[in-house]
Amino acid sequence: MMYYCGICTVIIQLISLIEASVITFPFYQEEHNRNLVKTVDMTVGGNFDDGYYVSVNIGTPPQKVSLLIDTGSSNLGIAASAALHVRSYFQLNKSETFHLEGKSLKVSYLQGQWEGMLGSDLISIPGSPSITTHCNIACILSSNKIFSKDSDWQGLLGLAYPVLAKPDSSVTPYFDALVAEEKVKNIFSIILCEKPQHTNGKQSQGKLVLGGVQDYLHTGEILYTRIHKEWFYEVILTNMSIGSKYWASSCTELNNDKTIIDTGTSALYLPQKVFSWVKQSLQKSNVLQNQLTEEFWEATEDVCIQKGRSVSEYFHKIVMSFDETMNSRVSLVVPPELYLLKSPKTMPGIDCYKLGISSSQAGTVIGAIILKGFYIIFDRENRRIGFANSTCTDTVAAVIQTMNLHLDPSVCAYNSKEKSELTLLFITYIILAVFLSCTIPMLMMLAQWTWHYIIRK
Repeated sequence: MMYYCGICTVIIQLISLIEASVITFPFYQEEHNRNLVKTVDMTVGGNFDDGYYVSVNIGTPPQKVSLLIDTGSSNLGIAASAALHVRSYFQLNKSETFHLEGKSLKVSYLQGQWEGMLGSDLISIPGSPSITTHCNIACILSSNKIFSKDSDWQGLLGLAYPVLAKPDSSVTPYFDALVAEEKVKNIFSIILCEKPQHTNGKQSQGKLVLGGVQDYLHTGEILYTRIHKEWFYEVILTNMSIGSKYWASSCTELNNDKTIIDTGTSALYLPQKVFSWVKQSLQKSNVLQNQLTEEFWEATEDVCIQKGRSVSEYFHKIVMSFDETMNSRVSLVVPPELYLLKSPKTMPGIDCYKLGISSSQAGTVIGAIILKGFYIIFDRENRRIGFANSTCTDTVAAVIQTMNLHLDPSVCAYNSKEKSELTLLFITYIILAVFLSCTIPMLMMLAQWTWHYIIRK
């Protein structure tokens, strides 16, 4: 009897603990998340001139290839032909698991394009055998202004949303495949480093972190702006300032026709009107006036200063502000050391620099020249982009929080529908004017004929 009473006592205690939520049983939750890896850190190689890349293994047996990190496209594209003049390429016939889908595709960028065929194969991350997935691969057979014989990468890792995938959105991008298979969470982060740096005794290399955020890659708080539209990583610029000058026109001009975060683009591209304002505002004094020719603004000629002097003595910092909440905004402080590239040109006692900002017909594109100064978090799960101070830059770039003066960020979003309606209205007026210009003379001729042959008679 005492034995049964003891059992009953234990059961009652267990029930009490469960009700108090002291003991929990995972049941299906453990089964559901059994494949989930917390984070995967991939080392990023390269530099601003060549681009930033990571390495993966493709096929069976695995062929190691390096892929440019590109948040401005969605396809995983890999050189698959010796005709592309790359150092190495993916040899389809040597992979036992490669499957050709039979679809052709063409992808165009701000600069360059490529064509190829859609296939699929196994992709794994070196050093992380559990992160293996069967994924769509675009086999690049021809290209224009994409590859260089000196490049250390042979393809592109598109990390944008499926809607941008070619030939259509039914193609699942690599990162989306990992998330769908619950290998990682729906978030990744990037830090771009020119070379390894040491911070507090820890080495900080460039990293692509799949599935989360690493604290050792940033200092200070992470500040977020919302993703306005899920195709590119489109955000909303609410203001810009250069020195003491603020953008005085409509904030929609800053986002004409969009503002995106794109690691695969090298420069900072701005709409023509905004770029013209930048040209007028960037220099602190007239000391370098004779060197600031149109060729300098077109990034075809350098500006040179005395060795040992700082470019901050001659050029202003740029502050780019994004919406955070109704009452605050996230601002990136971009010093001249970021947007001016030190030239390899060597002259005694002279340092030369090239401008990394250009005009664009495709909206504002925040490329690697700006992003390499920060740690960037692509939190797709919560539809937001985070910025933090990088641990691998010696510039004075900074992420700050400022007041928004109760500005509704949505008023700064570019409305392409509204522009289309205005364009349609303008075309309608033109057609009406042409119609009237043809109809009025005919009516006058008809009136004359009626008067002459009918009424007078």
